[in-house]
Amino acid sequence: MFTAAEVGALITAGKFLNCHGDESFIKDFDSAMYKIKSILKHGEKNYAQELENSINVYSTSGQKNTLADNVIAAIQTAICNKRVISIQYPASGGQEPESRMIEPVLLQSFK
Repeated sequence: MFTAAEVGALITAGKFLNCHGDESFIKDFDSAMYKIKSILKHGEKNYAQELENSINVYSTSGQKNTLADNVIAAIQTAICNKRVISIQYPASGGQEPESRMIEPVLLQSFK
């Protein structure tokens, strides 16, 4: 079974994900959490619910993420399968977005 600390870690991770993840990744995480919560004992479920109601994560910019749907899963797949993917990102000076082919080796966020 899960310890209270493990349940707390998962719930906290979910709160961060809701602020910084893409929609499909959030949906997959929520589905996994639903399954995990379904096997928790009554006291653990109450603890999880209380903790979930007591944690809020906000973006420093005040905006929800702008990641394209499925982007996190696509990067994860590319990392694990050592595949090259195409990315687009804002160009400096507000010009047209730039495109680049990359082989991702890690997924990191600085927010």
